[in-house]
Amino acid sequence: MAVLLALLLGCDGGVLPGTTVRSGTQEQTAGSELELRVFEDEGDCVAGGVEDSSIGGCTPWVGRGAGEVRLGFQTRWDGQPFPLPLSSEHVKVIHQGAEVLHGQSGMQVELVPHDPRPANQLFVLVIDGSGSMNEVDADGVSRIDKVRRSLLKERVVDGFFPEDKSVKTGVILLTFTESVRPVGGELQVLRDRRSFRQLVRNDLSTLGGWTHLYDAVEYATGDLMQEELVAQWLGANDALPTVVVLTDGFNNEQASDTCGDNASRLSELLEHLQTVRRGQKIDMRQRPSVYSVGLGRPVGARITLDADELQQSEVKKRTLCGKRVGMRIDGDLERYGIDKVSLDWIAASGGGFSFVKQDPEGLAEAFAGAAAERYRWFELRYRVDPFYLRRAFTTKVRLDAFANAEASLRFEPSGWLDAPGGEPRDDGWSEPVPFRRTAALVLPVIAALLGIAYGNAALYNAFRALFRRRRRR
Repeated sequence: MAVLLALLLGCDGGVLPGTTVRSGTQEQTAGSELELRVFEDEGDCVAGGVEDSSIGGCTPWVGRGAGEVRLGFQTRWDGQPFPLPLSSEHVKVIHQGAEVLHGQSGMQVELVPHDPRPANQLFVLVIDGSGSMNEVDADGVSRIDKVRRSLLKERVVDGFFPEDKSVKTGVILLTFTESVRPVGGELQVLRDRRSFRQLVRNDLSTLGGWTHLYDAVEYATGDLMQEELVAQWLGANDALPTVVVLTDGFNNEQASDTCGDNASRLSELLEHLQTVRRGQKIDMRQRPSVYSVGLGRPVGARITLDADELQQSEVKKRTLCGKRVGMRIDGDLERYGIDKVSLDWIAASGGGFSFVKQDPEGLAEAFAGAAAERYRWFELRYRVDPFYLRRAFTTKVRLDAFANAEASLRFEPSGWLDAPGGEPRDDGWSEPVPFRRTAALVLPVIAALLGIAYGNAALYNAFRALFRRRRRR
């Protein structure tokens, strides 16, 4: 029976556990900044530092009946693991040449991070200090006070200053209007909880004036990184710079500004972000990541940008503003809320996330999210129509956020024998069924069919021999 099963599955090995699918050798895309290493088998997982208890989520698996594919991967630099704070938004899955779009036509994509690794970080908080931040919202709390309350929440302080003393972190607190100024009047790297809380309580306030949002992001990711104090701290602690910018409106540099005026300005900022993050002389470990936070209601919430648009630096007026191209910002657009499209674009180019929140709890969630842990490896799950798993297919995984990385792995299902799609779990995905259970069900059936086939032949030959003997008599 073992020989028969091997013949049905193919004699060249490489069959994935719990399936009748063979996997080939992965291919790394030339020109990738990072190595995106897809784990091919248990040995690969162990070599990548995956714990025994997590091996099941690391090895590739294909559930043909449910249309599910699962694989594990690790990002590496110079052959060593390079932990990153990835989410599903940072990863593109391409199945046999077509992108798997989460939520469309029954398709799903989920990324599960494993093995968190705190990293040395310098957090640069860039807070809108324009006059509108003094406004009191319907809940009776001013916007700048909401920011203070969120920054002082325990989980935010824990994110900026972890209990693990082996992790080195610091915080720079800035406000901006026409220019960027350090809170407290002097540029400093806050190294402990006490000094951070004291500066937020006593010195974080508004300045008044216009909202030069784009200039503030450019300074925080450019000139600030060259300041002697900052450069020395980053170098001494081998730390990653993380910029968090917060605003309650639009980039607004003068009274006559319209939404359309910001298209060329945003293009310049996006080009700058590409330069400081992916320039030839930029050390990958020193790349600034940018998270954007909008305080208020989103304007342009119906404008959705696809992943390719978010990676482009050329901004068209209609793409940025929709029907609001000619609307004035001061006294008009800002009354409706914040420029969500700009914040999304800045975060995408900056390798971070964009948040829109309206209360201290929501803001705290955004700040804590920017202090996210890095992860050593990731489990990727995706679902497509089961029809597309009946024949050989290639899965390509592409990373377009913190660095460029891409790899692909080919799968070849058996044309003779199928395995169960797995047992459904509470989270909506399937749990692989051990192949021995499949074998226990399938092999007796195959044996019976072969018995019938060979039995019929034997019976036929017996009758034939018997009748021949009678004829001879």
